[in-house]
Amino acid sequence: MDRSTVEKEAKKYKKLLENYYVMPFAFEENGHKWMLVQYNRFPKKDDAIGFAIFPERQMTLDEKEYIMGNFSSIFGGLLRIRNAVKPRIDVSEELARTNERINLLLDKWADNAERKLMVEKFKEFSDYVLWCQKEKKEKFRVAAEIEHKLFETFTFTSEDRQRLLEVFPHFDVLIYLQQRRMYEQLDSNHQLLTSIKRDKGRLSREDASYVTEILAAYYDRKSAREFVQVLEEEFTLFKEDLMAGRESYEKLLEFSAEKYALKEADDLRSNMGMLRN
Repeated sequence: MDRSTVEKEAKKYKKLLENYYVMPFAFEENGHKWMLVQYNRFPKKDDAIGFAIFPERQMTLDEKEYIMGNFSSIFGGLLRIRNAVKPRIDVSEELARTNERINLLLDKWADNAERKLMVEKFKEFSDYVLWCQKEKKEKFRVAAEIEHKLFETFTFTSEDRQRLLEVFPHFDVLIYLQQRRMYEQLDSNHQLLTSIKRDKGRLSREDASYVTEILAAYYDRKSAREFVQVLEEEFTLFKEDLMAGRESYEKLLEFSAEKYALKEADDLRSNMGMLRN
């Protein structure tokens, strides 16, 4: 069944003051293809109020759930990665350049043992942040490959869904660990910032201003509130007393996988409740 035929068939489930939209990508398995139609209130196009699966073969409820589950995972997962993860990855190169410059300036400033210790702590922190960015970028490659295939073939498979489900929990863990580490570093960064403001040492006025500007972004009250908000609102399952470290990764990954499985189940129940055929 081609797209134009689906558009005609989908009209019979359209209600008054509704739009409908045929999703551009089909789910393919064992030589069969299914397309999903989303219904929205006119003139909105974002919030779904109904779905229909085509072609309308005789299917059991389990079969419909299986097909809808694949659509939900692919569209919902890739959309969230595009909106919530990719912007965080896009700043990786800029963050690496900033850290390289500030570390060189801090080395110049650290002319005694006390200062060297503060700088060493900051370097450990900045290295950890860059590690989180690197890991996010590695995991993002999987999602990017799936998305590239979608736009190349306009189809996806259950194997594509499984790959996405395996990689997705990693993003929550990495974002959480990075935010948690930045929160844990607030006091140390405040101490370092205060010391440089008090005595810029061998730094020029321009360099000292740059360093204090960067450090301020890591410690001020607004940043602290933002870190806490992310940790409390986005990561409710991560209430374990675990410090942000690479050794915490596997423990948190288990929580993240459970959390994402629950979200998948909730999304599927909601979408099945809106299925019109």
